[in-house]
Amino acid sequence: MALLARGTEGLAHDLAGFLIIPFLLFGLFYLEYAILEGMVKRELDFRFGYLQAFGSWAITLFAMLAIGFAKLVGTPPSGLQEHALLLMGVFGEIVFVANVVWTYLHEAGFSHQRPALTGHRIRTSSNNATKKSGWPQSAAKVFGIAATFFLVVGGILVAARPLGSRLPVLWNGHVSQIPAGYLWISTAAPFAIFALVYVGIEHLWKRVFEIPGTRIHFICTVLVVAEGVREYASWASSWANPSSLDNSVTASQFSGVFALALLVVASFGWNLWTSRRVS
Repeated sequence: MALLARGTEGLAHDLAGFLIIPFLLFGLFYLEYAILEGMVKRELDFRFGYLQAFGSWAITLFAMLAIGFAKLVGTPPSGLQEHALLLMGVFGEIVFVANVVWTYLHEAGFSHQRPALTGHRIRTSSNNATKKSGWPQSAAKVFGIAATFFLVVGGILVAARPLGSRLPVLWNGHVSQIPAGYLWISTAAPFAIFALVYVGIEHLWKRVFEIPGTRIHFICTVLVVAEGVREYASWASSWANPSSLDNSVTASQFSGVFALALLVVASFGWNLWTSRRVS
């Protein structure tokens, strides 16, 4: 039983370390769609979007099964994770480019056949894309919903206190273990901060934010949180390894978080710049 538990724990650790990168890739794909559709004011073909999403999930699922099987037989294949992630990235970008080309060719053909309705069609498509996006117009509401989600789930984890849910945290030069729910709650901090900032801007400055700009800012915030979780998990695994010689925390270990934080600030500035004032 102890051997099975260690094997299951090792498999869960390998899968958790692998899945964070596909999660970031999905965020990158969504960010590409949000930026392009916001710039050209066109809605790309949803069929290619489904193909990209389901194809990427199929590659991820295949890699997970291969990792699990290799862990069971004790012969992990060399470079499997890297090859699967590379295939997912290349496949996703090819489908994205094909979606852009198909959309423009399709609209060019429609314009050639019915030139009098082209402008009306593009405006209607843009308006429908905004109405059917499913995103609230209020940026404060978008970030407030995300902050509430993390707070509620973290509170449930703290209250439930599941077995084995304590994680290491460096505090005042010493490593302590706290319930995982508190770390989950901490991920709500950036969303809560931006929600409060947006509340002040929307109510005091009477600014209305565009949905594409809010999407970009929200996705960038999700990416920086995911990168922080990934780099924390890397440090926590090295701390738990008795053979590790250096478990200290340095700024270079979280360089990815700092880089993405700059992107978050830039996307917030862009969202504020593109907002409009209402009377």
